[in-house]
Amino acid sequence: MRLVDNQKTWIMTEILTAFLTFRTLTKVKTMNDIQLKLDSSGKGAFVLEESSERLAEMAISIADGNLTVFHTEVSDKLKGQGVAANLLSKMVAYAREHNLKVIPLCPYVSAQFRRHPDQYDDVWNKHWHGKSK
Repeated sequence: MRLVDNQKTWIMTEILTAFLTFRTLTKVKTMNDIQLKLDSSGKGAFVLEESSERLAEMAISIADGNLTVFHTEVSDKLKGQGVAANLLSKMVAYAREHNLKVIPLCPYVSAQFRRHPDQYDDVWNKHWHGKSK
């Protein structure tokens, strides 16, 4: 089968679009692109944004030596690319750096702490509710 010029142009356009989309998505998902945004009361989120669009966030609050994680959400554009794990790594690094204990109310963070307790034991506040799990 022989391709005509307009078919070749269409194929090249599709390939270029796919490449640019992949490059953009992989560029924004690094841990260095994740920023912590906190208000004066210690409430905020670790966020991943591009062009003022929030692509991922981990909602938190900091009080009394604890960093409480409420929720983690990743845009459909970035699902399955390790972004939630990058948010988790950034949050844990921040907790360690600031000598905070983590209260994992978020189902994702709680599941990761339970699956890998040896990785998070130093920051995991297992006694925040008065009971050890």
